[in-house]
Amino acid sequence: ATAQLPTPPGPRPVHNVCFYTLPNFQGQSFCAAPGINTPDASRIVLSGWIQNWENRIQSIQLLGNAKVTVWNGRNYTGTMLTLTQSQPNLHQVYTTHGYYNWANQISSYSTHW
Repeated sequence: ATAQLPTPPGPRPVHNVCFYTLPNFQGQSFCAAPGINTPDASRIVLSGWIQNWENRIQSIQLLGNAKVTVWNGRNYTGTMLTLTQSQPNLHQVYTTHGYYNWANQISSYSTHW
């Protein structure tokens, strides 16, 4: 009898929140896993360097089951918005109160499940 090899597991799903400087998930970008709290988007450490992403984000892509809550003030202050699906254009984000412009407005965020 020929031994059957076990089927290798499929690729593990990726759960990330990816931020972009341009609409439609274009431009400079970085991704964060769920559980990252960032009170000051002007001081994000990426690849060992402090980078300023405050008021630079124009689209957000959610991968897997990741979600994100964003604020227009540092330290989780000001107006808050929780995203449960990708937003290719933050210039027009639909909320229960109508459309709002969140492009270049994000100063702090928290990624979560």
